[in-house]
Amino acid sequence: MNGTRPTWVVGKIPPAAAPQEQEQPQPPRTTLCKDALYYYKRASRSQTAESNPSVGPRELVQIMEAAFAALPDNERRPFEERAAADAAAAEEAAPAEAPTGAGGASAPAEEDSDEEE
Repeated sequence: MNGTRPTWVVGKIPPAAAPQEQEQPQPPRTTLCKDALYYYKRASRSQTAESNPSVGPRELVQIMEAAFAALPDNERRPFEERAAADAAAAEEAAPAEAPTGAGGASAPAEEDSDEEE
């Protein structure tokens, strides 16, 4: 080889043949509303973990889910109200983010109702 070395190392892909990464389009971010169980788990996680120190994270979640299912309606209500408020806030934000079609869909419907009268 007359003392010349290749520009790439043996066993590695040469730079010209390296696959080029294509930029993936990011999906639009959506606001996820949380359910009542989420708020219950968030409020009771530390207490449940302290009372069950030998339990792993997966089992801890199962214990909290079972405890939430066993709650009477009056104790469950604050978590459900908070989840309903979260869902209402998500619905209010959704129309502002949703694209309207070209010209809007309501304009032709109004014209059709005027012609029928």
